[in-house]
Amino acid sequence: MALVFFSFFLLLVLTDLVQGQLQEDVIVECYSSAADCVSNTNGVSLAAIDCCNRTSGGYISHSSLAAQCGACVVVGFDQSRVHIGPSDAGRRYSFTADVLLSTPGAPDVTGLDYVISREPAVDVTDYLSSDFAGRTNGFLPERFSIRYLSQGNAVALQPTLSFDYLIAAETDAAAGDPPIPSEVVLVYRRLSITIEDIDIITVGLEPPSIVLEGSSATARVERQIITYEAPFEVTVSNERYTGPLSQDEAAVGDFDLFNFTEKHSYVFRPTTLNEQRFGELIFIMPQDNIVELQEVFRWRLTVNDSRVRLDPEKITQLVRLDNQDVFNIGFKDVNVTIREGEGAALTIKQIGNETGGADIGGFPEDGLQPIQLELILGTATNGSDFLINFTVPRLTYSVNNTLNDISFTSITSIDDNIIEGNETLKVVIVPVGNNVQAQKDRQTATITIIDNNIITTPPESVTVLLNEGGRANFTCEGTGGVLRWTVEGLPTDHSLNQERSLIVSNTSASPDVLSSVLSVAVLPINDGVNITCQIYSISNPFDPTTSTSTLTIRGISSVEDLQWSNDDQLLSWSPPSFYSNDILPGGIATYNVLVNGISVTNTANTSVWLNSTALNISCKEFDVSVTVFIVQYVSLGTVHSFNNTANYTVFYESLLMNYDESNSTFSANLTSLINSTQSCDSTIMGRVYPDKGIKENTQFIKANEKEEIFQYKMIGLKPCRTYTAVIDVLHYFIRGDKTNFTFTTPSSDVYDIIVSNENESVSVECVYALLSTAEGCHVVFNDVANKRSESFNITGSGNTTISLSTSGHYTVTAYDILNESIIPWSCVQPKLVTVVKFMPSPSSVRSSNELLHTLYSEDVPVLTSSESPSSSDLNISPAIPSTINSNSINSVVLIGSSAVGAVIVFAPITIIIAVAAVVWHIRKTKTKSNFMSNNPAYGQIQLTLQMPSEIKTDVNPAYETVTNNALYETSQTRSNLLKATTASAGVLSMKGTYDVIENEGTVEICAVLTGGVLSTDTEITLQARDNTAAWNSDYSTHEICPILKAFGNRTCGRFNIINDAVKEELYENFKVGIVNVNPQNSAVAIDKSQSIIRIQNDDY
Repeated sequence: MALVFFSFFLLLVLTDLVQGQLQEDVIVECYSSAADCVSNTNGVSLAAIDCCNRTSGGYISHSSLAAQCGACVVVGFDQSRVHIGPSDAGRRYSFTADVLLSTPGAPDVTGLDYVISREPAVDVTDYLSSDFAGRTNGFLPERFSIRYLSQGNAVALQPTLSFDYLIAAETDAAAGDPPIPSEVVLVYRRLSITIEDIDIITVGLEPPSIVLEGSSATARVERQIITYEAPFEVTVSNERYTGPLSQDEAAVGDFDLFNFTEKHSYVFRPTTLNEQRFGELIFIMPQDNIVELQEVFRWRLTVNDSRVRLDPEKITQLVRLDNQDVFNIGFKDVNVTIREGEGAALTIKQIGNETGGADIGGFPEDGLQPIQLELILGTATNGSDFLINFTVPRLTYSVNNTLNDISFTSITSIDDNIIEGNETLKVVIVPVGNNVQAQKDRQTATITIIDNNIITTPPESVTVLLNEGGRANFTCEGTGGVLRWTVEGLPTDHSLNQERSLIVSNTSASPDVLSSVLSVAVLPINDGVNITCQIYSISNPFDPTTSTSTLTIRGISSVEDLQWSNDDQLLSWSPPSFYSNDILPGGIATYNVLVNGISVTNTANTSVWLNSTALNISCKEFDVSVTVFIVQYVSLGTVHSFNNTANYTVFYESLLMNYDESNSTFSANLTSLINSTQSCDSTIMGRVYPDKGIKENTQFIKANEKEEIFQYKMIGLKPCRTYTAVIDVLHYFIRGDKTNFTFTTPSSDVYDIIVSNENESVSVECVYALLSTAEGCHVVFNDVANKRSESFNITGSGNTTISLSTSGHYTVTAYDILNESIIPWSCVQPKLVTVVKFMPSPSSVRSSNELLHTLYSEDVPVLTSSESPSSSDLNISPAIPSTINSNSINSVVLIGSSAVGAVIVFAPITIIIAVAAVVWHIRKTKTKSNFMSNNPAYGQIQLTLQMPSEIKTDVNPAYETVTNNALYETSQTRSNLLKATTASAGVLSMKGTYDVIENEGTVEICAVLTGGVLSTDTEITLQARDNTAAWNSDYSTHEICPILKAFGNRTCGRFNIINDAVKEELYENFKVGIVNVNPQNSAVAIDKSQSIIRIQNDDY
């Protein structure tokens, strides 16, 4: 409509370009003065009406005005917009057209001819009772009026009417109309009027009936009886109810599965008066599985057209939702059996998963109806057979809002001591309300009162065949107190069950019925036994109800004592020990012999010779089965396995032993004779233990003769040791015989040596074995660092003082002298002694304690006179951790440990004392002992022998140490000692192969230090690696860390071997190597060579 108006005025403007007329919404250039307007400067673009109202404006220029620029004069109506609605029924509206605004100085325009018109030219008959359509040639001011209808036409929802009143000056000169002054621009202001239909249609929501959970609910909307011209849509939506409630009501809440956002709509379309008066909207009510009170919620009505009136009394309606959920209850057990004198424990439980309780909007607990019972008599009589209690506990809720079970005893039977059979009665749950109901199939419980001590299923007699084996089962069922079995009148206790191989099983499915199965092994001992089932009352165990049956066994037992002789190839057995009593005496038994599952003969004898060659069982294991046939019966054929291999016997023949001076070990050749009963392929194997240092410990030969000679050579045997040689004879890894030969390598009469310091010399004493025949001992001093040695021969008993030529660390060993010859082996454990020679220096005279502290720091303890050990119990101190260079030492001054701590005077006095001590010592030495001819500087004297009480032959290779304490030092000597601490500490290595049998459990493995010494305890890490043997399968130790003691040369540890009981290769092995030392020592070289540990399988 606005476009129509705009077109009309645009046409008007175009026809009167010079007349100075504009509509209010035309955009103009607005100026503050006439001069600005003419000069066309400082113009502001505004709507014409806004320029007229502008404080610093009022002068208008527009392209449609050509050159005209004039003062603004607003001509229009005193109202711009009027809205007329049904509430304005019968009202008159008056309007005035006039000059509304004029720029100061503008001429008067009221005398112009004006036209007032209504656009568009609409029909207002249904809206106005008094009308003004417009006029021409009017002068200002011009007044007119219109009037709204006082009542409608009974047609609602007619369209809203909108139109404008327009004003314009007539400027037709030919018609005599005066022109618009040239200095004026007229701006026209219109009047817009909107009129609504006076007729109104009203709708409302009808009160609903009660709806049910799980069903549909209908919301009914009713419209007013009136004709209407436009469609409209009504909507009904769910809404929570928060108002007051009665005692038996609750509001629909969060637990009810209710959708409060659900809404439904209905469209009323134009029709006749009475058609489509109602709109129905369907809602589906959820069922929440909650037993609850009647619940309420609200429906709310809305409409999409504001012209449609909602009945204020029917905008909302309260909806009552009736509960459809109910607790179904019933007896947990509908059939209950009790004995006389017992009570019937009944339980009422919920059937289903409904919930309730006030906390979830459900039925409150105190509102649940109580349960009532009804008694229906059967064959049981109230008062004589039972007593009844009708009291039932109330229903309660559990933590999950379901009903708790109710357990109670309403029926108590009476033990009347009358044999009367089973009797019954029924207990019924009576319906009690609308929130609890009894489920039909569980509403009634049948109670059976059984008479005590009745056997309902007696055991039946059984006949079985012996060769079918297995077990015979006897079943007994009944009622009463206790069910028990007897066999041959004896109860089935532990002893009888073991003797006859009986198994008793309780098979009662419920405590009301006694049921048991006795399982009897089909053995000859159980033939013809009487088996009795007894049921008795606990109160009277001496008068049971009994039923007896019999087990009958038919057939014959297997042969017995089946034996095989390798010598004469004879298979023999004993006849069966059991024949069933239906076999007539004198029947002849036939024996069928099967070898490796193949029948070889039938015989009536109880032995048979087998041709092992023809049967291909020579030197093999084979299976034999003998089956007995007699009359119609066949025995079971029990399979026996025999070993048809040879029997071996190992005999000792001789042992020859030789000593190898190049490596200080013995070799031995053990000759043994092996006899066998057959010529079978076999392997003869020799081993020796302990096997440390033994070369090729395990040796084999193949043999297949009845008599074999086995030469087992052992290389690397150490003197003074006891060894065990093991000779095994194996046939396909099956041990035929194993014989141990124990022998001892030669020992020596000198079994110990005592070494100590005496001033600047070393005191040595050899200790001899009891009844020794040695003429003396040969003592060897080995310089550890410089690889040089000095030796001396000593005869007689007592100690001998020896002066060595140079300083150093020495190991001391003693050997027998027999028949003026030196025996090359020794049983003496080496000792370690350290000799240091110093030159006295007056400028460096110190106390002995101060000197030792400076020289050795805190590594070497200093013995005071009170700590000095006796000759029989000598405390050994660690050796000085250094190598001494004898070229820097000019003299020797040695003191015993008892002299440590003495106060040392000045150097001149010390030198005199030292010289005197040396002279005294030389004289004493010459008068005390002589030495044998291998050292011509000394003579020989005889000493008394000292006899020990025992000989110790298994020596520990770790050295004992004797350390002398220096009294003086020079700067050069100290420097040499400190340099010596950095000398090479030698090589740590592991070499060789270790043999061990699975069942020995462990094997000892050693690391050896050669070519040097270590002054501190050192941890050696030995680590295993798999080869053909696997960790945790064949051995279980992965790593060990034995300690190498200071100044020692050997340390050992044990690896665990797994006895796996698995037949596998004869030998498997793993490797062990040195992987670390702690503390670290760069002077120690580690030989990466690995030892091999070979495990011999003992599972054949």
